[in-house]
Amino acid sequence: MEGDQAQPRVQKAENQLLLDNNLDDDTGGGFGASAGLWSAWTSRSPAAGEVRPAAPSRPQTAVGLADSLTVLVFTSAVPSDPSLRLLETTLGSFHNNAPALLGCRLIIVCDGWQTFPGPVLGPPPPLPRRDGSSSSNRCPSTRVVKPDRARCYAERIDALQASIEASVEVGQDSKESWVKPHWEILRLPHWHCYGRALRAGLELVTTPLVLVVQHDFAFVTPVDIGPVASSMLGPQHSLNGPLNYV
Repeated sequence: MEGDQAQPRVQKAENQLLLDNNLDDDTGGGFGASAGLWSAWTSRSPAAGEVRPAAPSRPQTAVGLADSLTVLVFTSAVPSDPSLRLLETTLGSFHNNAPALLGCRLIIVCDGWQTFPGPVLGPPPPLPRRDGSSSSNRCPSTRVVKPDRARCYAERIDALQASIEASVEVGQDSKESWVKPHWEILRLPHWHCYGRALRAGLELVTTPLVLVVQHDFAFVTPVDIGPVASSMLGPQHSLNGPLNYV
């Protein structure tokens, strides 16, 4: 869990046309026209005279936690695609072992991909290093995703979106679904790697605290998040200064 010291930013809630989809060849990659931030209540534009549906309500949680904490879940292409089992295991563990998180805003950050090594398609500005140099904007061969795996990965994220949309009809109190209707998906338009993907996710955070969750790190024992968040937000008594990271 980390404290986000940046000023709140306005989120971009509409899908953005960022790159052509190149799933059918080996010259590129990325989520194409589906890249951007998606949520169940912004997935379509209202028809004439129609009011945009309200954002799904979130479950009741510890006092103030939902207003203080955002959960960022990071995922990318894995051999088990297009199965949702990996995300179901990790996010499903919230129900039994970290239920307070179910009431917090949750954004699933989906890294893009490249099907060839070399310069990154449409790279963001290089990340500065401590020595003043910039990190490379080249995708190494170890990060290349073959077109068939890229297609399976895209299918997994589409299936996740469909599950979230279906949960809107079921409601928050359903014990049968591991997804929640207020969850959001951020599809990155090209390969970012973890550091840049984290930065992209943090751009959407407006709470003072953020919990970073990798797609294969499930809660295996009960964790009471409330006291941890209170310690980070409350008066600081540490001899080493403020508590900014747990």
